[in-house]
Amino acid sequence: MHKYVKRTLQIGVGVAIIAVVSGYLASRRYGKQEMYVPESYVTASPEKRNRVANGCGPAKGIIPIPDAFWGVDLGEACNIHDWMYYKGKNYDDKIFADKAFLHNINVIIDEHQDPLTDFLDVTPWLVPMRRRNGFRYYAAVALIGDDPYWRSGDKVRDFVREAKYGKPPIPFTNPVDYFKYGVAGIRPRIDLSGGSVV
Repeated sequence: MHKYVKRTLQIGVGVAIIAVVSGYLASRRYGKQEMYVPESYVTASPEKRNRVANGCGPAKGIIPIPDAFWGVDLGEACNIHDWMYYKGKNYDDKIFADKAFLHNINVIIDEHQDPLTDFLDVTPWLVPMRRRNGFRYYAAVALIGDDPYWRSGDKVRDFVREAKYGKPPIPFTNPVDYFKYGVAGIRPRIDLSGGSVV
């Protein structure tokens, strides 16, 4: 066998083993988690939910943003995020909505893998790519989602407060975190305690 083919196969097997082990360790580390869903989203009529939530991307955007990638549909996480933007009242609610969005993305990705039985499947190979894309969805709304947040619902943006105190820091967007979660595809630990959007 040619030495390059042999080396390529060795690398492929090594990557597959790392993907299976990391998926297994992540599932043991985080356990089974539930999506964060506000009570008002659950109790709202389907008509109102459809009027407020439109899946991933802006409702009238020029470039369509897909709800699904690499075999995972994030439509429900995007709908919940839209709802939380609609119901939010201040900048802290926006940051919480964005963190909950990243949490829900990771829960959906975790639900689409079974590292113990999928070792011959392509699923473990896709997990880092799914996490990278999911993190990029989060980074997009966290970094450039201010205007859509303030335009949705019936809130008034307090420019004076923002100018005086500045905006709170956006979680997971410093260069080191962006490399870990947006490039390497590692699952971030997200703390949703201390906040809520009803």
